[in-house]
Amino acid sequence: MTNYRDLSKAGAADALQEFLDERGPALSRLRERLVADGQDPAVLLVEHRRAPGFALRI
Repeated sequence: MTNYRDLSKAGAADALQEFLDERGPALSRLRERLVADGQDPAVLLVEHRRAPGFALRI
C-alpha cells in the first residue's frame, strides 16, 4: 500500500488525479451492481458535490 505522505507533491497530485478520474466510473459500476442486487443506490449512497468554483489545492 502506498503511503501518500511519502510522495512528492507531483506524485501526490498524480495519485489524487488518478483517484478523481476513476471515482465517477467506479460509482457508476457500484450503482449498477446495487440495482442488480435489488438495492436503491439513492438510499444507500450519499453524494457530496463540490460547490461551483471550488478548486482543490495541492
